[in-house]
Amino acid sequence: MGEWHVPDGVAGRPQRIVVSVASVGGADFRCPMGEALKARHGLVPTAPRARREPLNDFPLGPFMDALDLIEFRGVPEDDAVKAALAPSNGRRSHDGVGEWTRHVVRGYLGTAPRGDWLPIRDRWALDTTLERPDTRGVRKYRIDAWGRRYRSTDGSTHELRLIGFSSGRRGPGELAVAGLVAASTTPAPQRVRLSEFAGADGTSTLLYDKATDEVHEFYREHGRAALRAAVDGTDYRPGSPCVSCRFRVGCPALKQAPGALGPVERGAARRTWSVTNARKYTACAARDHLIRQRLPVEWSIERSAWAERGRAVHAYLQQRHREGSPCTPDVPDTWPDRVLPEKELALGTRMLRNHAELCPLPHHPDEVRVEPKLVLDDTTADVVVLVTPDLLYRDGGSLVWRELKTTTADPATRFRTLAGIPQLALAIVLLGRGALGDTGPHPRAELEILHPDGNDLRFYDVSDPAVRAEAAEVVSALATPWHRDVTFTASPGSACRTCEVRRWCAPGRAEAAR
Repeated sequence: MGEWHVPDGVAGRPQRIVVSVASVGGADFRCPMGEALKARHGLVPTAPRARREPLNDFPLGPFMDALDLIEFRGVPEDDAVKAALAPSNGRRSHDGVGEWTRHVVRGYLGTAPRGDWLPIRDRWALDTTLERPDTRGVRKYRIDAWGRRYRSTDGSTHELRLIGFSSGRRGPGELAVAGLVAASTTPAPQRVRLSEFAGADGTSTLLYDKATDEVHEFYREHGRAALRAAVDGTDYRPGSPCVSCRFRVGCPALKQAPGALGPVERGAARRTWSVTNARKYTACAARDHLIRQRLPVEWSIERSAWAERGRAVHAYLQQRHREGSPCTPDVPDTWPDRVLPEKELALGTRMLRNHAELCPLPHHPDEVRVEPKLVLDDTTADVVVLVTPDLLYRDGGSLVWRELKTTTADPATRFRTLAGIPQLALAIVLLGRGALGDTGPHPRAELEILHPDGNDLRFYDVSDPAVRAEAAEVVSALATPWHRDVTFTASPGSACRTCEVRRWCAPGRAEAAR
């Protein structure tokens, strides 16, 4: 991590640094520079605040509102949930978020501290004011912690309950900073407990229970460096956070791709879009919306045997290609990175052997990039486009984008047109528009198809107007109805039987039960 400085194009001077415990955790999903900029109050954003969706896009918000009513006003559970889900300030919650809220409130109340514990209304925070500006140029700092707060009736112990969809993802740095905040009230407690409530299964796990001096020692050991990394990050990591980043204009890592999704006007709010989301939306708008809200999925559906086989094949090839190892028909028996049924293991092995003939690495291509995460800003639609090619490489100076598909069906039927391969359609659009920078004289897209009895490699010339027109039509047909949608209404049908979020969809459950 290099020395932090205000990036070019960003005006203002930091007056105060404010950081939350959540910024310390989940580093893999955050942009270090974006978090550092956001923490420095006093800098002038380069972009307006993102317009809000008509639908509530924070699925834990109604849950917290309902608990506030229950714990601080004594409102009965059903009435509190109903009030928390009521439309407010022109926004409402999706019916699926309502199902989730009822589930998670019921689960939380079954594990909430009772008896000798009192809920605390005010959010805990640690405020520090220095005598003079430090090396960051500020005197004032604040660290706060989001969650549910409790104090023992004798005042000796504080418990901070961290809230999430699932459990087991809190690192020592996040816990150290959370514990420090919980211990920094006046008067200070003698002990601090940190627990985690997982909404998916309604379980609560005690993460640590320490005396105050142990809390400070744990912070010195694990928290200080983690907090510094959250405040002074210098790396740019474009991704989903680009949607709400108010410093995105002029960001050197966010590529501009105006018009990539076709002739669509700006929608109700700034969003992200990927081919994966588009497929979900085409099956059911509610499915796409609830997955975007990160509601827990049914793993028996998400991890079906055939889907896991496809992921295992991709994972094996990804590892080989990252190592720069040309693939051969000699596939080890230990190739899968997960347990597969015997039938799927045999199918996957045959597919990998069939890949060897088509592997580009024996030809020594240049600039090989394996599953790079590309992020582009369609400034016309006000949409952040997320795409991960299976392989990018250069052939004689020209950029090649390869997509890999595994199938047991007849590939001639399943992948007959670009409509059945939307990832490739998007690749052709982006290559044809030069959205990835220098593509060389003859860029092309490739489709590699692996099936148990053979293989196929198809080439698409992105300079061909007919190919580009077909690709643009496919992308626009996927993006346009989604871009206009503000309700994401469920459309029950046969897809409900394989929907990973039907748990939160009453019409979907009813359809699947028929």
